[in-house]
Amino acid sequence: MVRLADLFPGTPPGAPPLKEFDWARSGVALPYMIFVTGRCGSTLLTHLIAESGLAGNPDEFFNEERIVDLARELHATDFAAYFRAVVRRTVTNRRFGFEIDPFRFEQLRELVWFPHVFAPRHTAFFWMTRRDIVGQGWSFAKAKKTGLWHRFADGSEKRLHEPSHVPGSEEIDDAEWWREIILVLKGERIMEDYFAAARIAPHRLDYEMLVADRRRTVVGVLQALSCGPDEIARHLGSLTNHTERNRYDDWPDAMIQFGDRYRSELRYIEHHRHAVDIEALRRELNARHGLAA
Repeated sequence: MVRLADLFPGTPPGAPPLKEFDWARSGVALPYMIFVTGRCGSTLLTHLIAESGLAGNPDEFFNEERIVDLARELHATDFAAYFRAVVRRTVTNRRFGFEIDPFRFEQLRELVWFPHVFAPRHTAFFWMTRRDIVGQGWSFAKAKKTGLWHRFADGSEKRLHEPSHVPGSEEIDDAEWWREIILVLKGERIMEDYFAAARIAPHRLDYEMLVADRRRTVVGVLQALSCGPDEIARHLGSLTNHTERNRYDDWPDAMIQFGDRYRSELRYIEHHRHAVDIEALRRELNARHGLAA
């Protein structure tokens, strides 16, 4: 992964992080952050929030692929200018937000002093995960293997190829599957530790909530952002499908076999999701199954 700090040539190495930001001057009354583990429905959720017009456009503004193109478009070579331009371009209804995963958040903390810029008393925090970590790990592994990350309702796709991508090689082995599960667990640990240290109680969302009732999920987010019932009723549209689920013919059998082979390990994760000893799990996978995950 490219370091986010290296994408801003106008910001000298070792420069102090952004410690202050005048939200009011940029037209923002309430900033918010959506922390995500990935493959958890966040792309659909953020599209629906943006479509309402009530809470900005909470895109992945601090994803390295997004930064390169957007910084060029905004004529911003230093981080402070980029941050200010993104806020001013995407704020609506006096609200600005963005989504970010735990690993990029760790890098962004080198560029932003979060306790000041996103002070907990004046910021809304959301934490979106996925209960089905087996399906989540599979989704990550498949996306990295095939390069297909999203299918959109208009027929377009988002494809990003990993350096190791081999065209035509789409089968997922157990080591690849477990690697993604462990990365999810690490990301969850990063965020839970951060919330505890910063004394933040985030609004918790998950993939399963969105699948069960997307309208209720979006309404809950907008209510957490202090949007009133009348404006929500007026602006919340049909909540159309912006994304389509990636479906794979080999999933059903692979899922059954994987669940059978790793019953004890998956049961351990199910019962200790936020307290998993990741290194002990790695050792067990190696000792019992010969996996270097």
